[in-house]
Amino acid sequence: MPLKPRLLIRPHRYLKESRSNYLLRLAQRNYLSGLPELVNVVGLPPSTMLSMTDDALAQFLRGIDLGTVAPPVNRTTASLELVRRRLWSRSRICPHCIRQGNATPAYFDFCLSLRCEEHQIFLLDHCTSCNQSLTYLRKRSFHCDCGQALANLPTIKVDSSLDLFESLLTPWRECETWFLDEESVLKQEVGAAKALRAIVDFVSKTWEPRTRYQPWIWLEDWPIIKALISPWPTSLADSILASDALIDSERLDQLLATLGSSEHRIFRKLKHKLDGYRKETRRTVSATRDTLVSLSQVRKLAKLDAAATTALFNSPYFNVTEIRDGPKGPTFWVSKAEFEKLYQWFNETVNLNRAAEIIGCSPMSVRGLSKIGKLQAVFLPCKPRSPRFFRSNIDTFIKSFELRLADDSSKEHCLVPLAHVAPANANCKRWCSSWPKVIEGIFLGTVPIFRINDKRGWEGIGARANDLKTCIYTIV
Repeated sequence: MPLKPRLLIRPHRYLKESRSNYLLRLAQRNYLSGLPELVNVVGLPPSTMLSMTDDALAQFLRGIDLGTVAPPVNRTTASLELVRRRLWSRSRICPHCIRQGNATPAYFDFCLSLRCEEHQIFLLDHCTSCNQSLTYLRKRSFHCDCGQALANLPTIKVDSSLDLFESLLTPWRECETWFLDEESVLKQEVGAAKALRAIVDFVSKTWEPRTRYQPWIWLEDWPIIKALISPWPTSLADSILASDALIDSERLDQLLATLGSSEHRIFRKLKHKLDGYRKETRRTVSATRDTLVSLSQVRKLAKLDAAATTALFNSPYFNVTEIRDGPKGPTFWVSKAEFEKLYQWFNETVNLNRAAEIIGCSPMSVRGLSKIGKLQAVFLPCKPRSPRFFRSNIDTFIKSFELRLADDSSKEHCLVPLAHVAPANANCKRWCSSWPKVIEGIFLGTVPIFRINDKRGWEGIGARANDLKTCIYTIV
């Protein structure tokens, strides 16, 4: 039975060509509007086509089913790092290469690539006409989706600082064909890019809390990077130590964790220097001779595990801290005044379950009240998912409900205790959109509430069943 090809025009991929650029070129040669239309025609997502070997993809496009394609079907695991990190669609271009009709080299897609080696100009990652990021999801190879011809974009010549940057941070690029050995190079490339991304974000003003850094360097980062490496080697550490972000413990902790996970010698030495700075700063602060309290007392008071206690110690909550060398290792100390402040805070607040007992409802209802802004929650810096509530706020909230009690009409209407009206289903995957409206209606007076019995809180307060019928999770 003859095969039915999935595409009539199937050009070969050049040896040094970017795999993402090949898919875009494949779509264009078949008169398709970019990768999205190619995906619809072929029936495979771009990530799958990128993970296949050139031979396997060629067989598939000829009409062979994916299950009967001759092995190997997929490339090695290490070479798929950009696919896993969803960086495969990001595109860099050289206007000179496009003008000459050259295929995009594979090294353009690597995390730390900033220049075209053939023309010695900076690679562009944004369209200057629409200011949008260039991606391989555009409809045509040589034009931005706004219509701008990429060959006509302005070019910027590189300077010697870029040579210094590559010699320091990317020594594996000394060989001209370094990018063909993806198995051994890509892990180093991603690790260095992630650490450098963390440093750039740390010294810039655009930092936001995040769980991990995207290992990608943009052309707009180059002025910051250039200042970090020149003069070398003092400028890298000095720029971080001079940053205003150094007083932010959360930012510094995240930076140190990222540098510690890097295998690059430069970044590990930098982490060692920053660790030394932190210890020296704490010794200087403790020289004020404030009365100190062992961190173990904090852990016992707050009922925290070791990780949360350490996070609290490193957070901005404690301004006066000290680390001492003891016979069993380092011991941690905090200001007695700040410890007493924490002790008072715990005395004046209650946890989620205790708040639910006082109000007479479920813990889920307390979370719902906090979510809609009717009951303010407070948190420890190291436990952002464990709310606490001031007892005074809870008492004020209960009194505000009791002031809205209407005349007793229990004999005339079927009343449902408010404690039985849940804001969400049991597994918390779906919140009832009508529950906030009912609570707001109680405060506005449009949903009357009545005294059912002498029980405290919501167990003794109810509303008419008809007024609660829109709450889909009502338990009668």
